[in-house]
Amino acid sequence: MSGRRSLIYRPYRIGRNWSVTQVLGGLLIAGVCATAVTWYVPRVMATDRKSLTGSVTSSGVLALNFQYSGVISVIKVQPNETVHKGQVLAVESAPTMGAVIAADNAAITAVQAKIAELKSNEAIYPLYAPEDQAQIASEDAQLATDNAQLDNDRVKLAETEIIAPSAGVVVAANGQPGAAVTSSGIRNYQSSVQAQTRQQPEFSLLPEGPQSSAHSPGFQSSLPVITLRVSSTWSVVAYIGEGSVLGVKPGEPVTVSVPAAGIKNVPGRIEEVLPDPVESSSGPLYEALVTISGGVSGTPLNDMAANIELGN
Repeated sequence: MSGRRSLIYRPYRIGRNWSVTQVLGGLLIAGVCATAVTWYVPRVMATDRKSLTGSVTSSGVLALNFQYSGVISVIKVQPNETVHKGQVLAVESAPTMGAVIAADNAAITAVQAKIAELKSNEAIYPLYAPEDQAQIASEDAQLATDNAQLDNDRVKLAETEIIAPSAGVVVAANGQPGAAVTSSGIRNYQSSVQAQTRQQPEFSLLPEGPQSSAHSPGFQSSLPVITLRVSSTWSVVAYIGEGSVLGVKPGEPVTVSVPAAGIKNVPGRIEEVLPDPVESSSGPLYEALVTISGGVSGTPLNDMAANIELGN
């Protein structure tokens, strides 16, 4: 057909021509990616199983407060002071209790004097002995009642005192005479420094542990009147996700760090894995009790955040 182009079907090709070098390069890149995934993912999962978060417990530090709300009368100790068991550390104002105890003692003294007089009369006037004996029995009953009242009032007086439960060293003594206190301690607005003691580790591949009441700067909290260290030993509770708990065994060595206390890589071991989980915002977590076996210069406070690495 002259003057016209013949219509010949030619398939339309999409894309471009690939050289052998480009094809080999693409295959090489794909292979590198697959190798990287194969290498990286198991190591991330292994790190996830080896890194745990937790908190300090049984640090040997006791928070001591009055049993009832009131006003501080006197703080009798200072930080770093060594105290003995039974020592009075602080006293809550109770202006009437001294007079009450004095009245109890006076009543007991009067009854004892009366009994002594009756026994003396019994020897001098034997004819009146039956009457005297009946009176003595009555006074003995009154004496028992007065002694019971004295014991009860002494208990009330003790409730206005903070007494050292054992020997130790005072870590902190908070409050001044006249300050209001409750059974939880002294009301205080938490500072950012205090908030650091409950901060979580900067990075963790495991879900965070069970949360206590949230704290932030400006949150009203309570300081214990007396903080007393009775022991230098401490331990940690580690939180384990249910996907990793079967891989954590008692006796396994660990290293523990407590950033807020400046403690790093202290040796320890898994003592026990508790069988019952606790609930957290991330789901059920299991608790492992960790004992510290290595020496450490400082001692952390209860509830400070801890990082636990499984294995040496």
